[in-house]
Amino acid sequence: MKQKIIIIALSVAVVLFAGAFFLKIQKNRFLQKQVAALQIQGDQRRALWNSVQLEAGILDIFVSDILLAKKEIPLSVRVKIEEKIKATDDVELKRRWSAFAESKNQEEGQKAGEELLRYLVSNIRKKME
Repeated sequence: MKQKIIIIALSVAVVLFAGAFFLKIQKNRFLQKQVAALQIQGDQRRALWNSVQLEAGILDIFVSDILLAKKEIPLSVRVKIEEKIKATDDVELKRRWSAFAESKNQEEGQKAGEELLRYLVSNIRKKME
């Protein structure tokens, strides 16, 4: 009779241990999924921040080196802003820059410049919300 009680007690202990082990594995999997989700969110935030910084850099060059220029804009400034615009992979930004850069007269250039400026500010504002 004592052996049966010992066997039953050991069986119960094994079942409880197995259950606890299973719950621990489930908790571990759950936590791993949470960590992965947080890493993805962090990566997305970093990508968004990098995008905002890139567009802010374009905005800075556009305003300080182009709109406020007192003399002819050096080729190096144009190359610098075009490299940054290309790095954004933003088709609409490229289109608006082309409209500005290829404007045929001052009125057309001013209108295209205003549209480009509004687009950049709007994009940055949306990303910061």
